[in-house]
Amino acid sequence: MEDYLPMANLTETAFYTRRFVKFSVFAVIGFVILKIVWGIGLAVWSKVFPPPPPPPTLAFGQLPKINFAPALVASASAQYTYILETVDGKLPKLPVTAKVYFLPQSGVTFGDFDKMRAQASRMGFTGDPKVIPNQVNGWHFDDSQNPLRHMDYNATSGNFHIYYDFGYDLNLFAERNFGSPEEVISQAVAYFSNLGLIRDDLSSGEQKTAYFRLEAGSLVPAESFAEADAVEVNFYREKIKDGEETYPVLTANPRQSLVSITLSGNSNQTKKILDVRYYYWALDRENWATYPLQSATAAFETLKSGGAYVTSLLPAADEKKQITIRKVYLAYLDPFPPQTYLQPVIVFSDEKSFIAFVPAITSNWYK
Repeated sequence: MEDYLPMANLTETAFYTRRFVKFSVFAVIGFVILKIVWGIGLAVWSKVFPPPPPPPTLAFGQLPKINFAPALVASASAQYTYILETVDGKLPKLPVTAKVYFLPQSGVTFGDFDKMRAQASRMGFTGDPKVIPNQVNGWHFDDSQNPLRHMDYNATSGNFHIYYDFGYDLNLFAERNFGSPEEVISQAVAYFSNLGLIRDDLSSGEQKTAYFRLEAGSLVPAESFAEADAVEVNFYREKIKDGEETYPVLTANPRQSLVSITLSGNSNQTKKILDVRYYYWALDRENWATYPLQSATAAFETLKSGGAYVTSLLPAADEKKQITIRKVYLAYLDPFPPQTYLQPVIVFSDEKSFIAFVPAITSNWYK
């Protein structure tokens, strides 16, 4: 009988080994399932009971009030009543805080004038400039080869405005060699790229086209590309990303960016470029501070009481002087004239022609 003991021990060992392996597999599977369920539970809990946002840093102290363009109307919004007709019939729930970004300005440095002359030459302005009165380091150029071409240039910032007096040369619109809207955008990108002016947040931002037709010697908005005598390409900064949300960067006139070019369909390059605006300040996206925001409800009351900044003369309302607000959202305003900070605004729009801004930061944090 003693001869069978080793075999019995071996069988017993194999039995317990199999049981151990089986229970180990079950334990591992149970642990994985428990971990998944725990993770889902935490995600659901965080969604239902999100942790409070960190308090605002307020690192820049009190902010300067947003300097909207002088052409904007601040008080006319009170002349109208507003009806809210958003998709869900409600005002959106805005974040409690938002980032404010540092927007550094250039200072006068040695060699600014020489850099300006070199850049002006690349753009076809080789003559001597004249001082622009009441503007620091501002210069005016006339094209010696074409007296209808002019440029105003700020040697400190490197910003400029080129314009062509096409009213004295309406025949240039006889040619309409645009190709396609995509080709016009490519030409616009190439123009700024050749001058070394396409910055990262412009190249990764959005380019939008606007169409114009000639009427009584002036360019007025056109309905489509097919009837366009001139095409404007607007360059917008890349959207601001904050966590999972992104916010557009607008200008005081949302219909035109601070960097744009207007092209005719003329084959002569000098007559093709009707208008170029380059007003750009580098945005330091790593240098920011957070500030408390007012609610959309409070901003809507500001709009109704006349404190909103309307981007143009108010469009014709109905006989009851009512404007229907169909979209309300948070955005950032690219300021012109320039300011030290890029600040958030609450935008009210009828999704047609009416757009109004209300500063988003709570009023006690403005100087």
